[in-house]
Amino acid sequence: MKMTALVRKILPGFPTDPLFVRLALSVLSIIFLVVSLAGLSLYHCKRQHEKQVIISTENLSQVLGGNIQHILDRTDSVLLAVADEIQRQTVSGGVNEQALNTFIARQKERLQFADSLRMADEKGMVRYGTAVVPALKINIADRDHFTRPRNNPNPLFFVSKPVVTRIDKKWALPVSRRLNKPDGSFAGVVYANIELKTFIDRFSSLSIGQSGAVTMCDQEFKIIVRYPEPGGLGSTIGSKSATPQMLEMIQTGGESENPPRP
Repeated sequence: MKMTALVRKILPGFPTDPLFVRLALSVLSIIFLVVSLAGLSLYHCKRQHEKQVIISTENLSQVLGGNIQHILDRTDSVLLAVADEIQRQTVSGGVNEQALNTFIARQKERLQFADSLRMADEKGMVRYGTAVVPALKINIADRDHFTRPRNNPNPLFFVSKPVVTRIDKKWALPVSRRLNKPDGSFAGVVYANIELKTFIDRFSSLSIGQSGAVTMCDQEFKIIVRYPEPGGLGSTIGSKSATPQMLEMIQTGGESENPPRP
């Protein structure tokens, strides 16, 4: 009787025969269950799609990461070769400008993606390398790829912030190694400028969809290079690329969405 009174109150004019009421409520319960199952199914489909996107993105990131690492490893091998040659000439009576420039030019041929390969002395003056004109007196003493090796006694491989190169006027990612004198004091750097266009060319060959984008960032999540870049090459360099949601997904491995509430 309570059920019948409730139906009469909610739906005036609705048949109030107890058997009919029980049947109607049973049907409504079944419909509600079907709707709930449909909603749960849609949620799981959405989650499955999201997981597939995450897996695809991770696979793509691994491929790109391996490609970028290969570029850096090849560059570092060349920098080490040039550093060894400079050291060899230094202890053998002094640097021979023509011989060293010839050696650097030959090594540069192995780095088709690099804009230049050069050496700067302890004061930052660019002395040797490709397209170097001593009379221009180009100095890089204020550049990150010079100051970091100068301030670190270990001859590490340094990847710097993107810059517009002073000789070639192109956006590039400078990478460098410290040079030491026989007594261990700072002797300058050997460095290469990897054109940002190198990364753009690789990113543009990917199928990322009309609304997709590929961004390479540093450890602070500041943009090094992005594709596509509507404002032109270099327009987003240094800006923060990670939203709070993106940082959460990175920290949780993509599982950032809370489960649905009953």
